[in-house]
Amino acid sequence: MSRLRRCSLWLRALALLSLVRARRALTPPSAGGLYPPADLTMILSRVDLAALIGRTVTLTRAGANWKGLCPFHAERTPSFMVNPEKRIFHCFGCGVGGDAFTFLMRAKALTFSDAVRALAQETSTLLGSSDAV
Repeated sequence: MSRLRRCSLWLRALALLSLVRARRALTPPSAGGLYPPADLTMILSRVDLAALIGRTVTLTRAGANWKGLCPFHAERTPSFMVNPEKRIFHCFGCGVGGDAFTFLMRAKALTFSDAVRALAQETSTLLGSSDAV
């Protein structure tokens, strides 16, 4: 296996691990039953992650991904990557990664519920039957 291929596989595994860790760490246990998983999946599928993050970070195209300076730590060289196809972001400098909910929670200091409501409103998604946005 070539060195480039091993590096690519390693970066993919690292991004996936970061996403799993971020969801476990930042999703409050009480929020588990608050919103149906189908609603959360629908919101994530409707959000353009590159556009959402692009409001905070200046992103430039890097192949299939977008790259920019990480908003969570000071750096001079871009190490913050956004993969719109997988709908995830990851910073190789500080290790932060996740999805649209995680980004809003970290960038704007929102709770999980507030991030869900904000993205639901932005994507015109109704949450459940009683919580209309």
